[in-house]
Amino acid sequence: EIEPVSAADFLRFLLHWQHVTEEDEVRGTDGLAAVVEQLEGFEIAAAAWESDVLPARVADYAAEQLDSLCFSGRVTWGRLTPGSKAPLRSSPIALLLREHASRWGSSPQNPVSLGSEAAAVREALITKGASFFYELVATTGLVPAFVERGLAELTGAGVATADSFAGLRALLAALE
Repeated sequence: EIEPVSAADFLRFLLHWQHVTEEDEVRGTDGLAAVVEQLEGFEIAAAAWESDVLPARVADYAAEQLDSLCFSGRVTWGRLTPGSKAPLRSSPIALLLREHASRWGSSPQNPVSLGSEAAAVREALITKGASFFYELVATTGLVPAFVERGLAELTGAGVATADSFAGLRALLAALE
């Protein structure tokens, strides 16, 4: 039999379950992986992941932990819903366990309207495949700031991602 609980009891449960209270925070890379698994597929503004969401749940959160999970192949990130022209900072980005990524589907690979910088970067990625930033600058012939804007637009539209969260972090910092 199920009985309703008070709103206060339900809120206490949610805070505990989400590891948001100090005594329920997790620690380390394995704790972060558990948080990613719990939040898997939930899209949050790109800039909020490392400023609000993860540090509130992982007591010793450091950016290197997320990068380590990404580099090891355990975690990936990207946009799951069809993209728009929203600024990258507010674009919804999800963290996923890489082994489950195919279950979440894929974002559109042919966005309707890309700016010229994003179109040039996309063409370079299609032609050359995964590339480092300096390779994109060389291939597109664009100045670095334009490549950053193109990558930000592609990421915000759900067309591009990277092997680590560091790439997204760098784009967010460049756009500040």
